[in-house]
Amino acid sequence: MVYLFIFFCLFSSLGATKFVFDNEFLDFEALRSVSVSVYGGSDIGECLEACSNIKEGDDESWYQAWNQLAEKVEKRSKNFAN
Repeated sequence: MVYLFIFFCLFSSLGATKFVFDNEFLDFEALRSVSVSVYGGSDIGECLEACSNIKEGDDESWYQAWNQLAEKVEKRSKNFAN
Protein backbone atom coordinates (compact mmCIF):
# COMPACT_ATOMS: atom_id res chain seq x y z
CA MET A 1 0.00 0.00 0.00
CA VAL A 2 2.85 2.38 0.64
CA TYR A 3 3.87 1.95 -2.99
CA LEU A 4 0.33 2.76 -4.08
CA PHE A 5 0.46 5.93 -2.00
CA ILE A 6 3.80 6.96 -3.55
CA PHE A 7 2.46 6.19 -7.03
CA PHE A 8 -0.59 8.33 -6.36
CA CYS A 9 1.50 11.25 -5.10
CA LEU A 10 3.83 11.14 -8.08
CA PHE A 11 1.17 11.01 -10.76
CA SER A 12 -1.80 12.82 -9.25
CA SER A 13 -0.43 16.18 -10.30
CA LEU A 14 -0.44 14.91 -13.88
CA GLY A 15 -4.10 13.95 -13.65
CA ALA A 16 -3.16 10.35 -14.41
CA THR A 17 -4.43 8.74 -11.21
CA LYS A 18 -7.77 8.31 -9.54
CA PHE A 19 -8.25 6.01 -6.58
CA VAL A 20 -11.96 6.34 -5.70
CA PHE A 21 -13.24 9.90 -6.06
CA ASP A 22 -13.12 12.57 -8.75
CA ASN A 23 -12.51 15.18 -6.05
CA GLU A 24 -8.73 15.25 -5.51
CA PHE A 25 -8.97 16.06 -1.80
CA LEU A 26 -11.43 13.23 -1.06
CA ASP A 27 -9.45 10.87 -3.25
CA PHE A 28 -6.20 11.67 -1.46
CA GLU A 29 -7.78 11.23 1.98
CA ALA A 30 -9.33 7.90 0.97
CA LEU A 31 -5.98 6.65 -0.31
CA ARG A 32 -4.24 7.93 2.83
CA SER A 33 -6.69 5.99 4.99
CA VAL A 34 -6.04 2.81 3.03
CA SER A 35 -2.27 3.30 3.00
CA VAL A 36 -1.96 3.05 6.80
CA SER A 37 -3.33 -0.49 6.73
CA VAL A 38 0.20 -1.92 6.59
CA TYR A 39 0.83 -0.27 9.96
CA GLY A 40 -2.38 -1.59 11.57
CA GLY A 41 -4.17 1.73 11.25
CA SER A 42 -7.07 0.51 9.14
CA ASP A 43 -8.39 -2.38 7.12
CA ILE A 44 -8.51 -1.94 3.35
CA GLY A 45 -11.94 -3.55 3.07
CA GLU A 46 -13.37 -1.33 5.78
CA CYS A 47 -11.99 1.78 4.11
CA LEU A 48 -13.43 0.77 0.74
CA GLU A 49 -16.77 0.03 2.42
CA ALA A 50 -16.79 3.51 3.94
CA CYS A 51 -15.86 5.05 0.60
CA SER A 52 -18.72 3.22 -1.11
CA ASN A 53 -21.13 5.04 1.24
CA ILE A 54 -19.79 8.49 0.36
CA LYS A 55 -21.53 10.63 -2.24
CA GLU A 56 -19.08 12.49 -4.45
CA GLY A 57 -18.52 16.00 -3.07
CA ASP A 58 -20.88 15.54 -0.10
CA ASP A 59 -19.01 16.42 3.10
CA GLU A 60 -21.83 15.17 5.33
CA SER A 61 -21.81 11.72 3.71
CA TRP A 62 -18.02 11.63 4.19
CA TYR A 63 -18.47 12.29 7.90
CA GLN A 64 -21.35 9.82 8.23
CA ALA A 65 -19.52 7.00 6.41
CA TRP A 66 -16.37 7.26 8.52
CA ASN A 67 -18.34 7.79 11.72
CA GLN A 68 -20.43 4.66 11.04
CA LEU A 69 -17.25 2.69 10.41
CA ALA A 70 -15.74 3.97 13.67
CA GLU A 71 -18.84 2.97 15.62
CA LYS A 72 -18.80 -0.48 13.99
CA VAL A 73 -15.13 -1.03 14.86
CA GLU A 74 -15.66 0.25 18.41
CA LYS A 75 -18.59 -2.14 18.92
CA ARG A 76 -16.54 -5.04 17.57
CA SER A 77 -13.65 -4.22 19.90
CA LYS A 78 -15.99 -4.13 22.92
CA ASN A 79 -17.38 -7.53 21.95
CA PHE A 80 -13.87 -8.96 21.74
CA ALA A 81 -12.98 -7.48 25.11
CA ASN A 82 -15.86 -9.29 26.82
